[in-house]
Amino acid sequence: MGLISEYILDGATLETSTTCSYSNGTAAPDGWYSNGLTHRYLTGGFFYSPAVDCDCTTACPISINRPLVSSTDYYQFSTGPDAGVVQIKLTMGNGRPPVGVQVNSTTGVFTNRWSSPSGGHIRTASGPLFLGDSNEDTGLVANSPWTTAERTYYDGTWTDVGSDVTNYLATANLSLSNSNPGTLILPVSKAAAGLAVVTVATTMVTTGSALGYTLECACAAVLPESDRWLSTSEGQNCGVAAVFPLASYLLSVQDPPSATPTVGDFLFTDNIGSDYRANGNYVIKKGTVKWQIALQDGIITFAILCT
Repeated sequence: MGLISEYILDGATLETSTTCSYSNGTAAPDGWYSNGLTHRYLTGGFFYSPAVDCDCTTACPISINRPLVSSTDYYQFSTGPDAGVVQIKLTMGNGRPPVGVQVNSTTGVFTNRWSSPSGGHIRTASGPLFLGDSNEDTGLVANSPWTTAERTYYDGTWTDVGSDVTNYLATANLSLSNSNPGTLILPVSKAAAGLAVVTVATTMVTTGSALGYTLECACAAVLPESDRWLSTSEGQNCGVAAVFPLASYLLSVQDPPSATPTVGDFLFTDNIGSDYRANGNYVIKKGTVKWQIALQDGIITFAILCT
């Protein structure tokens, strides 16, 4: 188990700091330091630079065939130089044992709010969301605590950080099925340009299968004006919609992306994805074309063209 202690950082967060010390200025001991999702290695009072597993400016999805161990593994992605919406993508194939996934970044911790063209929206309020084949769960059950060793991943190698993490699997955190959910997308808002790192934590509590998954990160980008729609207030339908005072931005999760609202797509109140449009029924329009939609957790669950 790791130790819980108080130290002084020279930056606002663990991710952006270069040094770590005691309150009297003495360098903190060498070793791994964690804020829960991000891990940095300290030597001589200085952190190693964050090692990103993938630079989003190049096409580099990480395809992972996991070792036959029970562990929580951490992967880091750069987000590019710009502000906007970062897209984390997780692809699992059929017959995959469950993997729990959660995301955070240097700009904050984000609720697991994923969506896919075939699986629709899936979310957890806290803790990892477990996805996978219900026939391959190897005894994974809800309402149980699971403890796993923590490891970092870089360049094909896992390193044990010397501590464990326990997750309590509420029923809502399990989304097991023997169907393929396709590629799930989680948007992360990056409000300002500059350095930001997204950390993806995956938890495997089962052993006995090496079948893996693919992780990918798309660079931060402002949602274009072509994805801007005008929206009514909540509670409207095709028959009564008359006023469209709200700007809304559509993020398609379809493959290829759809130019029209489709079940599974995200709807934001701004072009950097900082806030989801609230739950309820809306009519949105672009030009003279109008769609009636329903939103849950900022994700479209119903869409019909107004005629």
